Amino acid sequence: MWLAGMAVNSTSQLFKSLLVTSELIDGQNRGRLASSSLYDICTRVHDCILKSGMDQNPYVANKLMRVYIRCGKVQDARHVFDKLVKKNVFNWTTMIGGYAEHGRPADAIEVYNQMRQEGGRPNEVTYLSILKACACPVGLKWGKEIHAHISHGGFRSDVPVQTALVNMYAKSGSIKDARLVFDEMAERNVITWNVMIGGLAQHGFGQEAFSLFLQMQEEGFVPDSTTYLSILTATACSSAGALGWVKEVHRHAVKAGFDSDMRVCNALVHVYSKSGSVDDARLVFEGMLDRDVISWSAMIGGLAQNGCGHEAFSLFLKMQREGVIPNVTTYVSILTASASAGALEWVKQVHNHARKAGLGSDFRVCNALVHMYAKSGSIDDARLVFDQMSVRNVFTWNAMIGGLAQHGCGQEAFSLFLRMRREGVVPDAITYMSILNASASTGALGWVKEVHRQAVQAGLDSDVRVGNALVHMYCKTGSISDARLMFDGMVERDVITWTAMISGLAQNECGQEAFSLFLQMQREGFIPVATTYASILNVCTSTGLAMVEEI
Repeated sequence: MWLAGMAVNSTSQLFKSLLVTSELIDGQNRGRLASSSLYDICTRVHDCILKSGMDQNPYVANKLMRVYIRCGKVQDARHVFDKLVKKNVFNWTTMIGGYAEHGRPADAIEVYNQMRQEGGRPNEVTYLSILKACACPVGLKWGKEIHAHISHGGFRSDVPVQTALVNMYAKSGSIKDARLVFDEMAERNVITWNVMIGGLAQHGFGQEAFSLFLQMQEEGFVPDSTTYLSILTATACSSAGALGWVKEVHRHAVKAGFDSDMRVCNALVHVYSKSGSVDDARLVFEGMLDRDVISWSAMIGGLAQNGCGHEAFSLFLKMQREGVIPNVTTYVSILTASASAGALEWVKQVHNHARKAGLGSDFRVCNALVHMYAKSGSIDDARLVFDQMSVRNVFTWNAMIGGLAQHGCGQEAFSLFLRMRREGVVPDAITYMSILNASASTGALGWVKEVHRQAVQAGLDSDVRVGNALVHMYCKTGSISDARLMFDGMVERDVITWTAMISGLAQNECGQEAFSLFLQMQREGFIPVATTYASILNVCTSTGLAMVEEI
């Protein structure tokens, strides 16, 4: 190695060694050496620094800290930082930024607070670093405290800092605070608009994001590719009426010349699919001059999710004929298709492709295979994949338990549920919903009560989805008294809760009680759905109750 025999015996050589090591980790040189080799070089340089007595030089220490951080060795950087007797603002900021970069907000806050206690004065970069650390769900409380420091520290008109505040609030879950900061800004740049638009989109406020997208242009700002990528998110397109504004954003993108930008086109394919317009997604996809694995995966996933499994599989084959190699996302995307006649045949072929590609043991692909085999009617194939997996997570167990339950194997699903717990995997709400989706069978009431008991122990009986599943399952097993006890004890109910209880009463020949609950449901402000009406009308038909007019 080029540094192995280097004798670092002067300050100039020391700086040169540090700079060369840093450059090897930066930009285009990042891939030239393995991280272990870079770390080895870094530790050798560190030894030379200690021998030369330069370890207390803030500039040298800062450069060394940055190199360690880029190698992923944050603790080594912290060791250099802690040994430094006199720290300047750059040392503090580098350490805070290192923790932020590696997703350690609590440590970043600790260093930031220590800086203030020791009389350090944060600069713009310090605030940008600490706000990046707080841009996560657990960081909101800290972020609000830092916001107060920023306001008192003379940075209220600093556009990058205020933009970072908007980003922090959006990513830590408080979109209202993000909007408040945004609206109070006297000056904004394109990045500010992009952050606010993206924050609204990610929180499901697609229409508001689109309104801001239009306002941005009215105020003379030109959207860039990031603007389009920010607004074209799946979450933003999940609301009713999203397709209209998605088409309008598409029109703007074409007018601005971004219809040839692969990333923007990929986003359009994805959001059109999520909005239910697979035809528009296909139109964008077919019009793309260049496509990458993301383009193909988005289109394949869009077809699969919109009930076009066979078309998704045809595109999966075409993708490979055109020389594009499917990745994990491709396999997971195609294996989300709705079950349809003949699906099992192509699912087996996809499984075979995954094995040949070396992805047959990838637990994300295996999770999707378990789920898809179960949906396609082959619970045996699902169980085979499940049993061969060396690594499983809660999603794996949920898929297998749910598959067994849906195929009328309630007792087997319950046995797997118990095994899941024995192996140390903690069931979540989906686990309970999955197992409680089983068909009623002789002896089912016993294990349903045991599942209920464990849900109570786990504190999940207060989850309205679990409560609904319990009401429904108790009704299916014929234990209407247990169903009613569960229903009456629920603190929160939705229309599904009421419908499940009314349907259960109707199916168990408690017509008068079902009708009374139907009326109570409406008095409490819940609007019946088609299933509710179907259940209560069945009561009228079977019992001859003269209630049809009132209904």
